[in-house]
Amino acid sequence: MKGITKNGFFIITALVCLSITLTSSGFAAEGVVELPEPSLTSDVSIEQALASRRSLRTYADTPISLENLSQLLWAAQGITEPERGLRTAPSGMAKYPLKVYAACFNVTGIPQGAYLYEPAGHKLTLIAGGDTKNSFTREAPPTAPEGRGTPADAPADSASRPARAARPDPASTATAAIVITADTEKMGASGYYLEAGHVAQNIVLQCIPLDMGGVTTASFSADKLKKLLKLPETEVTVYVLPVGKK
Repeated sequence: MKGITKNGFFIITALVCLSITLTSSGFAAEGVVELPEPSLTSDVSIEQALASRRSLRTYADTPISLENLSQLLWAAQGITEPERGLRTAPSGMAKYPLKVYAACFNVTGIPQGAYLYEPAGHKLTLIAGGDTKNSFTREAPPTAPEGRGTPADAPADSASRPARAARPDPASTATAAIVITADTEKMGASGYYLEAGHVAQNIVLQCIPLDMGGVTTASFSADKLKKLLKLPETEVTVYVLPVGKK
């Protein structure tokens, strides 16, 4: 210690404290977050979850825990059979063309930012740090490749439908947003849209025992999310699910 100045000692102490803080929150070196192990039991049956599921577009001003986020991501694409790499949601011929990202706006134990969920190892990898909520402003639904419309932008006869009050933008009060993307080289649009539906349903059902809610939406800016998540040309955004506490 003789060669260390007083200022140097304080700097070393501060760095050690920062390292301990990041490690205790699960935030490891190089932006990797080791997620808590998911629970395989709850006080809510699958029948109760199905009966209780509703789209929720406004959320309590309360953070969710890292355990809550871990559970949602596991429900989306968690590995359930390690030997073969099978996951919570089915995939045609086990191709698994989907990826899941989590944009954390207010999650305890993890810095704000956009992360890629890695099923192998059940962990997150930081893609973009800081407040990313501006990338989730509401936009017109995307158009599927090959000129096919998504289910969200199917034509409707406006004259035959009653007028509805404007709905709130879910991203404005969400604690996190889960993004589902697809690798278009692994599977065609008709296949990966179906699989995204499986994943989205898993997420919103998993919300119920966590006293959370969410909403599936195709109203997002594909360009904003491609830039934020650094997606290659062959990877497209299919679904965005804002989530939060009820």
